[in-house]
Amino acid sequence: MSNIGLNSNIYHSTRVYLDLLNNFLIDVNYAKETGKPYSNKEVLEFFKNISDKSLIDPEKQLLRSFFNRFYKEKGKDMDKELPNIAKHLQDADLNEKLLKDIETLVDVLKFQCAQSYTRISGVR
Repeated sequence: MSNIGLNSNIYHSTRVYLDLLNNFLIDVNYAKETGKPYSNKEVLEFFKNISDKSLIDPEKQLLRSFFNRFYKEKGKDMDKELPNIAKHLQDADLNEKLLKDIETLVDVLKFQCAQSYTRISGVR
């Protein structure tokens, strides 16, 4: 696969999950303000899947590698952090720390998305 093809795939993969998490955060904040319900079904499924160490889906393995690098830089264990997020989502315990943790992962995906877009565009 060419570099452009590889980076296009990375861009697409990160963009899909970036949108998923970002839209979830928007829905939760809107629900807080209006008192209307929100759904965490897709996001919960995402975190359950991405927490699975035996995951063989290459796209999700790529995301796990991005998150793993981020957590290692912070001195944290991804294999504890991601299941913890899933557990809080499962219990509908959306405290400020959890939302901040998800927002931080959104930033990780934004960075990766921007990196791959830059490589596709040929900007160095």
